[in-house]
Amino acid sequence: VNNTTSKKTNTTTSSGGGTNQQYSQADLEGIDAIEFFAEQVSHHPPASAIYARHKDLIELKGIYHPHSKLVSLNCAASLAEGSFDVVFPKLHTAAGGRRYNITWPSFFASGIVSGNPRMEIGGTVTITDTHTGIQAKVEFLRKGWLSGEYDQMECVVLSPEGKNIHGKKYHGTWFGTIYQSDVNTKGGTVGSKQVFHDPVAAAPGAARPQAVPTAGHPKQSRGIWRELTRCLRDENQAGASEAKHLVESTQRQERKELAAAGREAVPVFFKFHGEGEPPTHSSTGGNEGVGEGHHDESEAAVKAFKHASDADKYKVSAWEFMGTSSLLLK
Repeated sequence: VNNTTSKKTNTTTSSGGGTNQQYSQADLEGIDAIEFFAEQVSHHPPASAIYARHKDLIELKGIYHPHSKLVSLNCAASLAEGSFDVVFPKLHTAAGGRRYNITWPSFFASGIVSGNPRMEIGGTVTITDTHTGIQAKVEFLRKGWLSGEYDQMECVVLSPEGKNIHGKKYHGTWFGTIYQSDVNTKGGTVGSKQVFHDPVAAAPGAARPQAVPTAGHPKQSRGIWRELTRCLRDENQAGASEAKHLVESTQRQERKELAAAGREAVPVFFKFHGEGEPPTHSSTGGNEGVGEGHHDESEAAVKAFKHASDADKYKVSAWEFMGTSSLLLK
């Protein structure tokens, strides 16, 4: 979709120190476009809720919870919990559309003490057809100490019983050319590999869409971190430290004021309902209550999140998108 649209806008907001980011490629004038909302809905534990849509073509809902781990003295990781659902409403099924649940990969930063610093994707991602139970299992492979290559992946497509449906393995560079190879009964590849997907050949001349400002919010992420970003680009370490301290001290003061008033920081675009009944608000409706921030119902939802089990907190179905893209035009 990004390659076929020509307009992209960016708005970010914050609730109680958390950040909320929304990218929109439309100004609601019928332009063929996709909209994406992401809001930090919890500070401790860190969690972000996500919603995206493109008319009747695609809809995405998700929850992302990262937690850090020191893998070694020279490598740290951000391990992901949660998942997201991708729905294609026009791919008709008995349930009304095709839905896939996708888990998140993890991210690794190596070379933090010695060697060349590098970011890698690692871990297992599953893509599950929720109607049939068929699952693609994607392994993001990190480079070994003495062997291997960076940015490699392998994938097999499994039946609900765990059998390789196609008898093939898909492998290659995750952002580049993907090959397919036949596999034997032990899972090893046999024969020669064939090109399965070449992104350059599939979309020749495709360019990354450019983000441009939209109607501002007082706490746009880009605005909040603009000075820090500038200092980092200028290699001004002292200025970057000062900018970071200013942002964090301001956010701490906001949370302190909320605590003193006995209030909770309430997300703007999302609401947690856990195992209970989802709110009656529809994401295609108005924006009733969005931005008010501190009414009793929303604060009760925040408290419910804090006391919920981890298994419940990070279910896609536990979160409801409460906003509309018209919010950005105000």
